[in-house]
Amino acid sequence: MKGIAKWYDAKKGYGFIKGDDGNNVFAHRSDLSYFEVYLKKGDSTEYRIEQTKIGIKAKDIIVKNRLNTKERSNLNTHMRTSEIIIC
Repeated sequence: MKGIAKWYDAKKGYGFIKGDDGNNVFAHRSDLSYFEVYLKKGDSTEYRIEQTKIGIKAKDIIVKNRLNTKERSNLNTHMRTSEIIIC
């Protein structure tokens, strides 16, 4: 299967990959290839799927293409806004 890393928390060691089929797949650090330490949002991945008791899990995850910082910032769908308080 192929997909794009949707989000990944490096401290907790897990996240989700959005597969080319549209399904979200759980990704755990123990299933990353030996050379990968973590995923970053927007990383292009290849993986096998495994059905578990609680859902689909990605296995043998390989990062095929890692986005640079500028490309990754373009993925943000939510813009941060700030309040201006005038006294």
